[in-house]
Amino acid sequence: MGRVGLIAAVIAAVVSVVSGAPAGAASLAVVSLELPTRAADTRPGTAEPGVKGRVSADGVLRVSGFRNVPADAVAVFLNVTAVGPSAAGYLTVYPCGERPVASNVNYAAGQTIPNAVLAARSPSGEVCVYTKAETDLVVDAFAYVPAGGDVLPLNPGRAADTRPGTPAPGQKGRVPAGGVLRVQVGGSGQVPAGVPAAFLNVTAVGPAAAGFLTVFPCGERPLASNVNYTTGQTVPNAVLAAVSGSGEVCVYSKADTDVIVDVTGYVPAGGQVTPLTPARATDTRPGTAAPGAKGRVPAGGVLRVQVGGFGQVPADAVSAFLNVTAVAPDAAGFLTVYGCGVRPHASNVNYTAGIVAPNAVITALSPGGEVCVYTKAGTDVIVDVAGYVPESAPDPTDLDGVLNLLKVANPDPTRPAYDRDLWDGWQDTDGDCINTRHELLQARSAVPVTVTGCNVTAGEWTDPYDGALITAAADAQIDHLVALAEAHRSGGWRWDPATKNRFANDTLGDHLVITGDTTNQSKADKTPDQWLPPLSGQHCWYALQWTTTKVRYQLTVTATEKSTLAGLLDTCPDGTAFGDLTAASITWETPPTAPPPTTTIPPGQIGNLQVATCDVVAELVVIMNPSSTSINLSGWVLHDEGNNHSVDLGTLQTAIGGNAQLGIKTGPDPAGPEQVKWKSQNVWNNDGDRAYLVGPDAGVRSLACPEV
Repeated sequence: MGRVGLIAAVIAAVVSVVSGAPAGAASLAVVSLELPTRAADTRPGTAEPGVKGRVSADGVLRVSGFRNVPADAVAVFLNVTAVGPSAAGYLTVYPCGERPVASNVNYAAGQTIPNAVLAARSPSGEVCVYTKAETDLVVDAFAYVPAGGDVLPLNPGRAADTRPGTPAPGQKGRVPAGGVLRVQVGGSGQVPAGVPAAFLNVTAVGPAAAGFLTVFPCGERPLASNVNYTTGQTVPNAVLAAVSGSGEVCVYSKADTDVIVDVTGYVPAGGQVTPLTPARATDTRPGTAAPGAKGRVPAGGVLRVQVGGFGQVPADAVSAFLNVTAVAPDAAGFLTVYGCGVRPHASNVNYTAGIVAPNAVITALSPGGEVCVYTKAGTDVIVDVAGYVPESAPDPTDLDGVLNLLKVANPDPTRPAYDRDLWDGWQDTDGDCINTRHELLQARSAVPVTVTGCNVTAGEWTDPYDGALITAAADAQIDHLVALAEAHRSGGWRWDPATKNRFANDTLGDHLVITGDTTNQSKADKTPDQWLPPLSGQHCWYALQWTTTKVRYQLTVTATEKSTLAGLLDTCPDGTAFGDLTAASITWETPPTAPPPTTTIPPGQIGNLQVATCDVVAELVVIMNPSSTSINLSGWVLHDEGNNHSVDLGTLQTAIGGNAQLGIKTGPDPAGPEQVKWKSQNVWNNDGDRAYLVGPDAGVRSLACPEV
């Protein structure tokens, strides 16, 4: 039973919202990776796989190391960055073979320029990146289109180029200031007529003044932008563009400019990806009409943006296509866009001081429909929404599809401590004086029960975990199969009191289980990768119910937890189906925002911290400060290679002294909470993979750990 499933995090593709949550009955649209994975980085000394050394002028980099992307995925969403090119030029991303006449990233000498790309893969799974000038290249994967998915990638094709003498179809001559270029997309080239949306790369070439492009399905022009430019620049951006009924896309320009439009894919009629006329979800600049917070986002700060339920985006949308823009940052830095929770170590928008820098992003939404935008430097931020992928009704017989509805994420480190009193007790919802506990005992007894007053005192119940017989109600425990503490950890901490109460008293299916004290205490709040029923014949049932509860209540799972569930569901006999998967009624409270750090890392010290050793026997990773000056640990995070576990070093101690070391316990710590461990084992990196230390600058330091 093959399973794809990393949801959350970020991609690039300008104006629309897409979703990575697959559905059982419907084909998968786009699957977002929980954390972006770096597929290539040609800079010497970097840890990523593949070729090292700058790609020569007119050279091609072949990229195939797409971790967590299935071999049969037909396309990947990439963020492709040119780093320090030696001259002006461009990158073309294509599925190897014959290189098309198209560009994805346009750069000038010395720049660091990213862009989002929907890249079709070659039959062998490769993507090729051509560069006009010598440059280093960084390639990050954010999502993919599975086999049979709703997005159909194309070898890029040029739909319009207004520069005189170019062979592309359509209008020739610059688009005047305030003018609109109409581009035929549907029914042209490789795109059939009747498609609702297309993936484009839209480029402004040599504008006469500062301004922007807005891509829209003709009709009324929205308040949104896709490409922001200054005089004389060549600036591209990726766009998911809704297509008009006649197959056209309109491109408005604020200033006089040439425009190039390349088509990289499309959404067929009936596909899950829903394009929108772009709408502004937030603009932090004072006096602007968009909703949300006003005022610049401080350095190291996070802007929370409500996308689910905004405008035409349904509250239960699982992913969104955005255009995110940094406006006049105070210093060089980057934006990271993610589904809140734990911030991934990647960038979506790279900027220098004072510029206006946009990029396209596809991101999973948080359970409450939010997107978080982290900024390295103080800046204003604009977020435009261009499309989404809705939640789909699951097919209960498709075990793969239902499992893949689970969002993979580590517990949010900003969550408050678990408090059992906030989840209330057993309720008498029908007013008959018998509460949930005793109604369950009454309904599930194999013999008529004895009732004294409002309480069941005797009956006959079998513990499904170990088969033990229970006859005295006082000996019966009502176990939340997904424990309240685990629900809190995996997202329930954000519910309002009424939702917590409904979860605690929900009698649908086997959400509540009658057990004996022994198994109830042994299980406690453990997840399936930590505890399973002693009766192995119950493992399929246990995985079905665990998955059902987490899907119904939109609770997250860890990567190890999901992998365990996958293995358990593989043991289920043919014909097995999930029970009632009706979504629970959930009201989300606004989560607390982590306070900004009170100290900053002095300039020049960020690069000094190192991963010194990995001791797989002692389950210890040693971090070293080789400099003579103390380093503040705020923002430093240690990860295992699969990003399944991590530890924020700033929570252990505030700083590390000059020439000092810090030992990080990587397995379960008897004296405290588990920190980092390697995948499902209890030792650090037992197969020769890497430990990753990520700094507050999102720079990665890594060390290969020994095999044991």
